[in-house]
Order: sequence, then C-alpha cells, then structure tokens
Amino acid sequence: MRIALGLPSRIVGASGDLMLEWITRADRGPFSSVVVTDRVVSQALEPLTVLALAAGATRRIGLMTSVVIGPTRETTLLARQAANHRCALEQSAYTGHRYWREKE
Repeated sequence: MRIALGLPSRIVGASGDLMLEWITRADRGPFSSVVVTDRVVSQALEPLTVLALAAGATRRIGLMTSVVIGPTRETTLLARQAANHRCALEQSAYTGHRYWREKE
C-alpha cells in the first residue's frame, strides 16, 4: 500500500526547519511520498520551494503537489520550478469552461 504524507506547509508560521523535519521523517518512515498544495490567499510556504527542499533532503520518497495554481505564477519560472530530475509535474489546465449536454 502506498500512502502519501501531506506536509503542513499551509499552516501560518510553518518554517523551513519544520518542513525539513517532516520530510526527513517521511523519508525514513513508511510513507511513499510527500504532498504540498497551493493557496491563492494564504500565508503558506511556496509549494514548489517546499518540494525543492524535499528533493534535496530525500532519496526514497516521491514528491507530489495536489494543486499548483498556474495563472497566479510567472510562466517561465513555473516551468523551470516544475522541471527537475526528481519530479516532473503533470500539468493540466482548467479554462473555466463547463461542458454539458443539453437534455433531449
């Protein structure tokens, strides 16, 4: 069974030291990966920076993001942050259009 650990990067006041502690414990423990998420209005740590910290501090576990809000970021920087040797983000775009079939 594969179980991911959500990092507390959205908690106000969370520090890099706290992230590093959680990341290294997850790498030693039974978890298969660590996960971060993005928020538009928050004092959270930047999720791709937290994943970069995890990439440098681990060898075994996978790196995941549940959400990265692309339109709020500079495109080239997002592409560079997302492309590294430890994690490749599968990206999809939500345009805001809703698709439906009209009732017949």
